Amino acid sequence: MKGVNNATDLIIENNPMYSLMIKSGIVNYTSLARKIKKQVESMTGKEVKLNTLVKYITSITPGEKEDYQINYLKKSNLDVEFKFAEKEGKEFDPDREDVFLVYKTQEGYKFLVRNDPEGNLACIRITLPPEAKKAPGITLFVVEFLSMQQILIEKIYRFDLEIILVCSVEVASKVISSLSDLIFKSYL
Repeated sequence: MKGVNNATDLIIENNPMYSLMIKSGIVNYTSLARKIKKQVESMTGKEVKLNTLVKYITSITPGEKEDYQINYLKKSNLDVEFKFAEKEGKEFDPDREDVFLVYKTQEGYKFLVRNDPEGNLACIRITLPPEAKKAPGITLFVVEFLSMQQILIEKIYRFDLEIILVCSVEVASKVISSLSDLIFKSYL
């Protein structure tokens, strides 16, 4: 049976995302504590108070690990477009100029349409620097970060040097704010 502090250290050390977020100063301590609480309880064999975890996590200074995700994100561009709508069809006209993204499904095609009067989706694009072309884990890092901020992203796409996040217009400002903090305000 491990102590709460030892169990928490072990979980954070073995998850580069958690460690990097603490190191960069952009972590939501309460959200992280909620996320690892069941693991800590499983490892210690006893119930752990959320406040105990939060207090301990705030005192952690993670070891030096490779933090290429943040370094690539700091060199990225971030932009957002509104009034997107997702449409479906059995066929797709490749000459349509209003289509931003299209993919094939078993039933036909789904596509994101720009400037749709009924559009209630936002498209947030992170354009990575050229050196990030073959870097693994950046998209997962962004998704995990937004998950810890309790932000729901409807769809995520990675194309070469672009990460495209699709969410409701209502959620977009929270996504942009959180990603701006991650990219422009982290300590790394």
